[in-house]
Amino acid sequence: MIRLAAALLLTLGLAVPAAASCRAPSDAEQMAQNVGRMVNAERQRRGLRPLEYSNGLARVAGRHACDMVQRNYFSHVSPSGTTPMRRVKAEGVCTRATAENIAMGYTSPDRAFQALVDSRKHYENMMSNRVNSVGIAVVEPQPGQGGGRRWVMVLANRC
Repeated sequence: MIRLAAALLLTLGLAVPAAASCRAPSDAEQMAQNVGRMVNAERQRRGLRPLEYSNGLARVAGRHACDMVQRNYFSHVSPSGTTPMRRVKAEGVCTRATAENIAMGYTSPDRAFQALVDSRKHYENMMSNRVNSVGIAVVEPQPGQGGGRRWVMVLANRC
């Protein structure tokens, strides 16, 4: 868990590409850390191993979050058909399994995490014994653009 927090502090800013219509909130690193801690606390409560933080997965999460803001959509599959697995492979991250959780509009880590917990499939992704790594990103549209914050969590069983 300490490694997750330290890695988030050092690298989350690199996970979100610069774009005119996409930006990380000023406290994005703290928010992502909080979500990561909540995921690992829930995994621990269920007797599961904690997830390791992955810079590569965080970059994938950040790029997808920005793409959703820039192209104004909310989906695991981009308008051009790119899937979570394709995004992970394009980043050059070797995985045996990949899952993705997304949430939109939640202003706090607590609410975003609760929304994921309340979604059976997203909760299963977070609690899966098939994943060992996670990358998290949160971005927001420019003022007046609408849609609210996009939260993306990429989970994987890294090679």
